[in-house]
Amino acid sequence: MRHLTRVAGLLAGLAVAVTAGAFPLTYDESITGDLDFSSPPLAFDAGTNVINGRSAFFHDPIGPTDRTDSDSFRFTLPVGTWRVHTSYAFTLSNSGTTFAEATYRLEMPPGPILGSTTINLFGASPVPLLQGLQALTEGTYSFTQDAACSCNEGQGWQSSYTLIFQVDPIPEPESFFWALVAAGATIARVRRTARQVSPCHIGPRLEATSDKGPS
Repeated sequence: MRHLTRVAGLLAGLAVAVTAGAFPLTYDESITGDLDFSSPPLAFDAGTNVINGRSAFFHDPIGPTDRTDSDSFRFTLPVGTWRVHTSYAFTLSNSGTTFAEATYRLEMPPGPILGSTTINLFGASPVPLLQGLQALTEGTYSFTQDAACSCNEGQGWQSSYTLIFQVDPIPEPESFFWALVAAGATIARVRRTARQVSPCHIGPRLEATSDKGPS
């Protein structure tokens, strides 16, 4: 068991080593300001990147457009990292709405749409986003939200949300190779030790005695 614990420690140590010095992002709209494409890209890093915000859609047939807060933004992944998963937790408030949804699209301009997820805001929270998407590595990406509702004039919905982008480092081939070599050597030593161990007697050792009395 001690050797197996050492193997796990070697692999865990590699993961800690490659994330040392990382600075994952925490962004809060109430503190830093509303998310928008006009803002500089959010700089993600290895770890759990968290965005807290609020989006909204209200039907306004009198004005030129509906009143929306779509919270579309851009983000960057640094060299040597990749996106593992994305989740979306939300709390909905509405004004007479019977249908509310938000669609998130991911693009890498000027290329095509990489993936999208439509969320029923009357459904369960949290939900995973962009499942089955190809691995995202270093680069700049666009994250766009479209909103819809079934509502009359002046009605709509508002959602407070938390977006989580889990980003992990891509292990350097050399470091990963030597970690596997060390783990393999430890496993081999465990197997050799197991083969060399002979069956042992359980219980008190009995000394040989004779039935003959004193001569």
